Amino acid sequence: MVKKDIYQEITNQIISDLERGLPVWEKPWEKGFMGFPENAFSKSFYSGDSFQ
Repeated sequence: MVKKDIYQEITNQIISDLERGLPVWEKPWEKGFMGFPENAFSKSFYSGDSFQ
């Protein structure tokens, strides 16, 4: 039995898609108001300061 190298298979697929001009990944969510990220539960915007 031949052992598959799943990492190489995925790498080959990504390279093939890039060479064909296909997007490899797209962000599936929208930004909050004016592009600022917001908490999905509270709807408050993140400040960027982790100590607040």
